[in-house]
Amino acid sequence: MLFFGFIRSLQKNSKNSNNPILYIYMEKEYFNIILNNVKITSITADLYPGASTGTHLETILLRYESITWKHCDGNIIYTDAWNQRVVA
Repeated sequence: MLFFGFIRSLQKNSKNSNNPILYIYMEKEYFNIILNNVKITSITADLYPGASTGTHLETILLRYESITWKHCDGNIIYTDAWNQRVVA
């Protein structure tokens, strides 16, 4: 299972460079989360208590054997596993 994180940045629209006020939103991937041997343990339907629109939410609980976090800017990677022994 792979999750991506995106950050939105406001950038000038290059198609119409004559108008400096015209901007567009661009998304840029900035992190990844990789889960190995994932099992879904629970799914619960929820409603946000203070929302006037009645926005539906789902709470999903996952169990996994190992997880890897990757920060794309700088290629920083860290992995952790439940069954991995810590050796000093």
